[in-house]
Amino acid sequence: MSGDGTHKCPTCGDEFGNERGVKVHHTKVHDESIAGVEVECAQCGEVKTVTPSRVERYDDHYCNNECRAKHQRKRTSVECHFCGDEFEIAEWHLEQSERVFCPNKNCRGKWQSERIQGSDHPNWRADSHTKVNCSFCDAELTRRTDRVEGRSEHFFCGRICETEWKLENWATGEDNPLYDRVTLECGWCGSGVVRKRYYKDSVDHTFCRGTDCLQEWLAETSSGENNPNWLGGSLPYGPGWNESKKEAVRERDGCQCVSCGLPQAEHYGQYGQKLDVHHITPARQIDDPEERNAIGNLASLCIPCHRKWEKMAPLRPVTNPVDD
Repeated sequence: MSGDGTHKCPTCGDEFGNERGVKVHHTKVHDESIAGVEVECAQCGEVKTVTPSRVERYDDHYCNNECRAKHQRKRTSVECHFCGDEFEIAEWHLEQSERVFCPNKNCRGKWQSERIQGSDHPNWRADSHTKVNCSFCDAELTRRTDRVEGRSEHFFCGRICETEWKLENWATGEDNPLYDRVTLECGWCGSGVVRKRYYKDSVDHTFCRGTDCLQEWLAETSSGENNPNWLGGSLPYGPGWNESKKEAVRERDGCQCVSCGLPQAEHYGQYGQKLDVHHITPARQIDDPEERNAIGNLASLCIPCHRKWEKMAPLRPVTNPVDD
């Protein structure tokens, strides 16, 4: 770069206002890039030019992805740093790790547990841990100092010691300070039922567990007119609703379900009955029995399709053509 703020081409001496202009000029005019650094491909040895930032970031460089893949697939035999067994590993892995361990064993974990714990750990501080005793079996334990000072009164070797200590020292049932139970009355048989306290205000009825109390209560209080899905009970379909009319509908529909095409013979084999005859417009929505039971308002359906159509009424799904 000259004193007046311009940049000169090192080959021809042409001046440019910035460094990028010099690099672009040299590449286009002199057919040679001065923007990068020449490096050798780690796989084939071919020289290529890369940016200075890549030289600083990476130790190995490659011509292309193919060379990279070949280099990374190179493997060599090594010994496990813990058990001494031989196994193959990628060569590039050796350049990044001081120690290697069997890939399918817990050798790394075992090695670390033997050498990198307690005072051998690089983050160990003399005042960070202290010795305590298990509250149940009195075994000596090492615990973090911050958990010992003012945070925990009892320490245990594991779940077994903790459970045994609680059984011996903690009160059970109503004597436990954490006990939060109330006795409610079963909504069906009247027996006492122990539940958590919030049940008292959150539910209207409570029932005995492991019994038929809930089912018996539902059968009595949620059937017939008491059921939220009650539609008024059975409705006499009136004149024109008879077996001959049903047979005429089935024959008109080719003795098969107009929705899925299931033949009546297969339907009888699966369900032990003939195809259902369905009112397309619900019967309770038509006052005139003749219109209600008109053959054009009837369709042959298998039991599964009949359930679907009842939920969709008065809509009528796409079916096979039905003629009056």
